[in-house]
Parts: sequence; structure tokens; C-alpha cells
Amino acid sequence: MINILENKVEKWRLRDVIYSYVLLNIVICVGVIIEYVLVDYIKLPFQLNDIEEHLLHHFAELAIMLLPIWFLIKRYPIIKLKDLIFFNKKKLTPFFIGVVCYGIIAIIGFSNIYWKSVPPLMLLINYKGFYCTLFLINLLVLAPFIEELFFRGLVFTILKNRFNFFWGMTVTAILFSVGHESWFNAIIRSIIFTYVYEKTNCLLFAILTHTFVNAMAIVSALITFYYF
Repeated sequence: MINILENKVEKWRLRDVIYSYVLLNIVICVGVIIEYVLVDYIKLPFQLNDIEEHLLHHFAELAIMLLPIWFLIKRYPIIKLKDLIFFNKKKLTPFFIGVVCYGIIAIIGFSNIYWKSVPPLMLLINYKGFYCTLFLINLLVLAPFIEELFFRGLVFTILKNRFNFFWGMTVTAILFSVGHESWFNAIIRSIIFTYVYEKTNCLLFAILTHTFVNAMAIVSALITFYYF
């Protein structure tokens, strides 16, 4: 991870984070407008079913995040992807601590949050085959990688070096929670992901923690659907 002692604070700019987040939301708004126009004013030669529309939204959200990621990577060439993603088995302890902490929190007080995710999850999980595979790739591979690269690898790294760990973690958690259905749960997750990233000095461990949490959501939705 880039260390503040190695680089002057002035090189890390808050406005770049703001610009990237504004850019993200502008693209989202443009996408919503385009979707509205296509659905309500232009008669498409084909009709998407519920699962196709749901999957399209999932992949579109991740694709949109590539633009602010590109913007920040261009602004901060000092942040090398190869330096963010490497594996060090000596750093496994913080990863396991993060996984266990979230597991305990979910069991004690936040498991019911997953109930809200049951309908969309079951819509895709019950749709066997190709669509289910796409959904799992999205939720367990693409989403953790792209979101962690943006929020932890770029946004948190910039904010931490510009200010300090606390403010970097706090602002990143707030930004991460926007757009999630349960903002409080998203803040908890973001804090844990940031802790893992900070202690392991490796984005890969944050990605793996994110994957584990998403897998917990799927398992919880299945249990809720079939047994409650």
C-alpha cells in the first residue's frame, strides 16, 4: 500500500475522489435516462424477461464503475495494480479476523438484512443453468474485484494518504453505502473490508473478504427462502 511518508500529502487530492464519484453518478443518471427512453418511447425488437433485466442491471452497474476507476488510475499512476494485488500467506490472520467478525455480526444482529435480498437472489438462483452461472460470476468475482479496486484500492488509498486512516475509512464507508439497499450494513462491510486491506497491505484479501460476504448473502437467502 502507498505510504503517506513516501509521498507528499499535496499529491493526494480530495477533489479527485469527488470528481470520480460525481462522474460515476453522472454516468448512472445517463444510463437511467437511456433505459427510460428505450423502454417507454422506443419499441425494441426484443423483450427482456425479469431475470435478463436483473442481470443486465448488475453488469451495467459494474461496467459504469470502470470509468471512474480509469479516471483515478490515470490521475495516480503511482498506484500500480500489481502492487495492490499480491498474495502473502503471512498476512492471513487479518483476513480471517475480518471474515469471522462479519460472520458473528451477521449471525447476532444483521442476518435479517439478507431477507430483503431474497426475492432478487432467488429469482436468479432458481433460474438454473446459464443465467445462474452469470449471476454467480457477477456476485462472487466481478463485483468484489471492481468494487474493491475502486473503493479500497483507489478511493481509500487516496483519502488515507491525503488525511489519515480514520478519515479514509470513514469517507470510503459512506461513499460505499450509497446505492446499497441497507446503508448501515454496507457501512459495516466497508469498515471490515478496509480493515482487512489496511492490515494485509493487499487488495486481494479485501476482494476475498468481499466474496465471502456475498456468498453469505446467497446462503442466507437460500436458508430464509426454504426454511422461514
